[in-house]
Amino acid sequence: MLCDTHTHLAAYSHDAKQTIDELLACAAQNNLSAVCITDHYEKDLFYNGREDIFDLTRYFADLTAIKATLPETAPELLIGIELGYLPHLDDFYSALTRDHPFDCVILSIHILDGKDPYFTSDLYQAGSETVYRRYLTALIDMIHQCPDFDILGHFDYISRYAPVSDLKMHYDHFPSEFEQLLGFLAEHGKALEINSRSIVRLQSGGYQDFDAWPDPMIVKRQLELGGWISLGSDAHNPDEAGNLFTETTAWLRQLGCREVVHFVRRQPVFTKI
Repeated sequence: MLCDTHTHLAAYSHDAKQTIDELLACAAQNNLSAVCITDHYEKDLFYNGREDIFDLTRYFADLTAIKATLPETAPELLIGIELGYLPHLDDFYSALTRDHPFDCVILSIHILDGKDPYFTSDLYQAGSETVYRRYLTALIDMIHQCPDFDILGHFDYISRYAPVSDLKMHYDHFPSEFEQLLGFLAEHGKALEINSRSIVRLQSGGYQDFDAWPDPMIVKRQLELGGWISLGSDAHNPDEAGNLFTETTAWLRQLGCREVVHFVRRQPVFTKI
């Protein structure tokens, strides 16, 4: 049974629409053994006039209390966080992860050149290939400057919103960048996330069958380097936990992957697929 390592709750993430009960019900329906709550923590980013952070003391208190009430048959509830990276936050995030007992830390980039592609397409005026390369370079800089994390979140986030027909990021277009990125993850015991929300975006863009999944070469290189793979639905809504995990594990097996990882108390736990 699998763990969904990337989920959000309406109580803490401004763009989520699900309660903990709805998340756990969907996880149970999809036969997940565990879910990790990884709500958005975006220091110095403001949405509708409010900084996109939350009270971590209350977060742990609330989720720990919920964990204590769950029956043994319920999916295990893990407490994580998704840190939205900006270059000046290295020390702040290092202290935050050191001072809180997370099960799992996802490190992500949502902002490139001061813009979130979810809200504006201006970012892509230089051309998708140029922007994708800048995004990968930003990821490489991030993981070196802020290395206390467990999972690299949605490496392909920038491709979700590109106003082009071929949305996918291709290894062969950026071999140097991917080698640097994957090499660091493999060497330092960090997982590369396969993100269901990115797959759904490609499906909505017309990609059929496994063409909607990431470029297989990216995963193959991660595995060849000895790196780990994690599964994250990026669930924001009540019916999304574990979304496409059956298909994703079948796809991963075709690529030679035999296990996926999640984290408990920041330590890797491997599940055969």
